[in-house]
Amino acid sequence: MPAGLGEFFATMEEELGIDISDPDEAAQTTPDELIAHVLETAPDIGGPMSDAERREYVETVLEELMEQVLGITQYDEGATFAEILRSARRR
Repeated sequence: MPAGLGEFFATMEEELGIDISDPDEAAQTTPDELIAHVLETAPDIGGPMSDAERREYVETVLEELMEQVLGITQYDEGATFAEILRSARRR
């Protein structure tokens, strides 16, 4: 797993109160897959809101943490976290 992703996933766990049991496996998922995991494992995250609002909330948290922890503000949504980080380091 590329350096930095462990800290990113630990921060996601802390911020959202979820469990990412295998960060190495999570590094091979896309942001969309991680969002789906969060919504599936913590369906009430963010308090009372519609499903669309909840998804937007999780997306916003993910984007903010990617910027804060990894320094990444733009990425290909179809890429895995490992690919996103490698691509960002080449810039």
